[in-house]
Amino acid sequence: ARPVDSVPGFKVVFAELFPRAAPMREAFNHPDLYRLNQTRNLIVHRNGVIDSAFRKLVPLAPPVGEVLEVTAGDVSSSIMLVINAGEALADAILDDSRSRA
Repeated sequence: ARPVDSVPGFKVVFAELFPRAAPMREAFNHPDLYRLNQTRNLIVHRNGVIDSAFRKLVPLAPPVGEVLEVTAGDVSSSIMLVINAGEALADAILDDSRSRA
């Protein structure tokens, strides 16, 4: 079983729980959400230093050995991305609970 500690894991679990929630699937399939997850891992586990594994997962990343630059715009767009995914998940939960009532 895949652990539920990453965007790919969330996608699998939420798709099983809410199979009719197309907007939620779209939100969790957004490529920038995957990149955000990989960026988080790079910052936490590699102090933001780009390695070959990150480059393989995020092909447009800067060269190996450079420190990943995170701008205010990156943070802002990431926050909006997470908010949109959270809202889509909340809507899926509400729709599911209403259909069971």
